Amino acid sequence: TLCDESRHSLEVLIGLDASGSTSAIINMDGTTILDIEKAFSIILGRALRFITPEVRAYAFNSQTSTNIYRAESFEAISSFKSSEGNRDGDFIRYLTSLLKKSSADSRFIFLLSDGKPCSINYNGREAMEDTLLAMREAVNVGIKLIYYNFDKNQSDYFDLLKKEATYARYFTDPAQILPTIPEMLKKITSSVI
Repeated sequence: TLCDESRHSLEVLIGLDASGSTSAIINMDGTTILDIEKAFSIILGRALRFITPEVRAYAFNSQTSTNIYRAESFEAISSFKSSEGNRDGDFIRYLTSLLKKSSADSRFIFLLSDGKPCSINYNGREAMEDTLLAMREAVNVGIKLIYYNFDKNQSDYFDLLKKEATYARYFTDPAQILPTIPEMLKKITSSVI
């Protein structure tokens, strides 16, 4: 058995894109992208709580600025609704600022999104470059950034975002997600033992 002194501390933030585009239906049963993000967050969050109590979930949407919502419990994640645009760079920087204050040995951000940043005065190449820069900033301060992209079709921007993330996966169907949770928990556990 491991002594408590040999364990590293861990803090995890789960971030959900709750922009209007996440209301898109992703499969034949009417499941939306946000439905998948929420279900995955609840399952992942509960599983991570077996490793650390320091797990929190946030969602965001944007217009000219970014609105951030914190779920008080994992059950509260189900109340997030899709609306507005998404300034991904703002949200990533917010989560990064929270984790920069953390004294945890290992810090993770799980970013769940349909990917493409787009809001008022925040779109196209400049918005994508800002998002990539925000991801790079997080990784450069020692945060492990896990990017999960949910969409009907894999877009070219996924490859750009994947290059900046510590780890990235693309999903088109909810059934693809569950098998990844044990794999991810094993990776996280190995980082804290």
